[in-house]
Amino acid sequence: MMAAAMVASSIAVAKPPIAEQVDSLRAAIADLMADFGERYPRGQEFLRSLEALQPRLTNGDAASQQAARTELEALRRRALAANPLVSEAPILFVVRQHARSEVLRL
Repeated sequence: MMAAAMVASSIAVAKPPIAEQVDSLRAAIADLMADFGERYPRGQEFLRSLEALQPRLTNGDAASQQAARTELEALRRRALAANPLVSEAPILFVVRQHARSEVLRL
């Protein structure tokens, strides 16, 4: 039972292959462009950046591939944060302190 839990947790943490990450980001950007049109004005810019970055993710030495993966993560954050549902309205984030007895009841 413990071994199955360890395998399941390692699978959940593993990132998908880089090609899937690129395809997912491309699909997300295209979807935001289709849904929001002018309200998502940087969509084409994000797609161009992704296309320029893609060859660097699989070509070159390990250090340059890692640098490209870091750039992909930054591009993902910028592209998804530009979603009008996120960027046009403030987001309220609440942190609550729980008493130890409340946590134990859950």
